[in-house]
Amino acid sequence: MLIKAPESGDVPKCSHHANLATNSRALRRQLRCPVALELLQYRLNLLENAYLRLQRQWPKVVAGPIPSFECFKVAVAVAYSRCFRSSQGDEPLNMVFAPLTDMMNHDHPTNKNVRAFFNEAGEMVAESTQHRSAGEQLLITYGELPNLHLLQSNGFTMSENSYDFAVVDAQRLLSMIPETNLQFLLEKSLLLPDPEGKVSRWQPVSKRLEKAIALYASSESNFLQQMVEDTLSTFTTGYGEDRQLLETLESQGDLDGASMRSLHAARIRFQQKRDLLKILN
Repeated sequence: MLIKAPESGDVPKCSHHANLATNSRALRRQLRCPVALELLQYRLNLLENAYLRLQRQWPKVVAGPIPSFECFKVAVAVAYSRCFRSSQGDEPLNMVFAPLTDMMNHDHPTNKNVRAFFNEAGEMVAESTQHRSAGEQLLITYGELPNLHLLQSNGFTMSENSYDFAVVDAQRLLSMIPETNLQFLLEKSLLLPDPEGKVSRWQPVSKRLEKAIALYASSESNFLQQMVEDTLSTFTTGYGEDRQLLETLESQGDLDGASMRSLHAARIRFQQKRDLLKILN
C-alpha cells in the first residue's frame, strides 16, 4: 500500500494515534518518566533508520518527491494502529487492513464485547459476544498490555489498567554483576533485555528480579527498596502533583493535542509512582 504525501508538504489531518506520532518530541518533553522516554526514543530511532532506507529506495520504485519525515511518521502510525496480523496455514504473518473493524476501540480482554478473527478463508470476522443495543460501543482487545506498551505502540493509555507494573532503575544491581554473567541472566530470563538485546537498565519488579538480587546482592539489606528509591529520585515531578494534574485532565471533556499528551504523560508517571510506592509501603 502506498500512502501518498500531500503536494503541499503539510502533514494531513489524521487519527489520534498518528497525531501523537507526529508530536513525539513534544510528548517526550512532557513525559518526564525515564523508562518511557527510553522506549519512545528507541522507537523514534527505528523510524529514523527506516526513513533513511525509504529515501534510498524511493527513487527506484516511485516517480515523485520523497515524503517528509513527518508524513512518513503519520503513515507508519496509521498503518501500525489500524492493521491486524493474519497468517494462513504455513504462510508467514501478514499485516492487513480491516476497514470498520479497525475503528473499534481496545479494552481489557475481560471487557471486550466483540471477537475479531480471521476465518479459514482468510476473511476478517467481527462477532459480537453479547447483545448490544444501538449506539453502544463495540470493543475488541489488543491483549493484556500495560500502558507503557500501549503508549509507545498505539499512542494512548488507559485510566485504569490492571496490567501495569512497577519498573525500577536496576543500575545499582547491574554494577554488581560481572559482565560475563549478564548474558547468563538474560538466557535464564532473570533480567530482561532492552530493545537492542542488551541487559536493560529498567527492570520490572518481579520474582525473577528478586532472584537476581538474591544471587548478586544478598549481602545488601533492603536492596529492592533502595532500587525503588533510586527510581523515584529520577522523576522531576511529585506524586501529589501528578495526581492533581491527572484528576484535572480526566475531568475535562474533549482535550486538544497538547492536553492529551499531558494526560498520557501524567498517567504514566502517576501509575509508575503509585506502584513503586506500594513496594515501599
